[in-house]
Amino acid sequence: MSELIERLRQHWLDQGITLGNGASEFEVGRFESKYNIALPDDFREYLLSISWPVFEERWEIDDYLISFWSIDRIKNLKEKYPHFKNSEAESYFIFADYSLSCHTYAIRLQQKEAITPIFFTCYIAPDYPIIQIAFSFTEFLERYIANDECMLFLK
Repeated sequence: MSELIERLRQHWLDQGITLGNGASEFEVGRFESKYNIALPDDFREYLLSISWPVFEERWEIDDYLISFWSIDRIKNLKEKYPHFKNSEAESYFIFADYSLSCHTYAIRLQQKEAITPIFFTCYIAPDYPIIQIAFSFTEFLERYIANDECMLFLK
């Protein structure tokens, strides 16, 4: 996974994105405790390795208008969008958004689930289905770095 994180870091640096240090072990542990979950290894390594700083005036965005969230911004769907109509909204955690949250990318995290797929969600249409776009965070990053527009924008 470290090689993938380095490719991701370079992908963002090539776009002129300012990167910050990753979260601390304490912050990751506090996140896991707050939600009573265990992060999968790939998502944990990503959070510990790299983050996008939030500036007072703006957020960083990539060439596709996607912004990746630092651990202090990550929330589940129920917290972020209380009107979202899905009985499992508490298990989907938003980690990135497109164009000021026009749509978002979420990872499903549960207490003991080994499989942690990535989903496409749509804030402006609360009845819009949550659509799986990758089987893991690793697959999501690989396809993201490859600029897979079919996954990123459901083309």
